Amino acid sequence: MNRVSQTKADGRETASPEGEVASKGDVMAAARQTNGVAERWLQDQISRLYEEVLSEPLPSDLLDVIDRFQEKESLNSNTTKP
Repeated sequence: MNRVSQTKADGRETASPEGEVASKGDVMAAARQTNGVAERWLQDQISRLYEEVLSEPLPSDLLDVIDRFQEKESLNSNTTKP
């Protein structure tokens, strides 16, 4: 059986009184909250890891390829198909 825990305002969890059993909804809500915290932590770690790389400018060769692709797409969208 799952015991209910309560979170105080300062973020510390306290155990529930003996005999109090968590409902399925309480357990699911706690799991979602835990998953949200883990996801935020993971997103922060990924951001820190790749922040330097993402702030670098794109190489000119890649910019040229993108420009050519956009020009080709522009020409294709301007032509009317019968």
